[in-house]
Amino acid sequence: MLVIGAGGGVGTFAVQLAKAFGAHVTGVCRTSKTDLVRSIGADDVIDHTREDFTDQVGHYDLILDTTGTHTPGPAATRPHTPRNARHGRRRRGRALAARH
Repeated sequence: MLVIGAGGGVGTFAVQLAKAFGAHVTGVCRTSKTDLVRSIGADDVIDHTREDFTDQVGHYDLILDTTGTHTPGPAATRPHTPRNARHGRRRRGRALAARH
């Protein structure tokens, strides 16, 4: 799962909830929030001020954009594989956006 805005109020909740359900979580946030996002359980953290995370969006079963600005189209999430099935993931990836 990719959480865009993982350092914010909704993002920190999403990271913790996803981890509680056993998901592998990658959080996207700014430099000042990377330690926070790691400390709440994110497996990987991408600093969007240093790295273009949009190049990597094809590697996630679920993308949650809490900022409402970066959600890619349906082609950005990967299809079902046997490895994904072991982790209880859906057959097709999903992208969700929180709009303000």
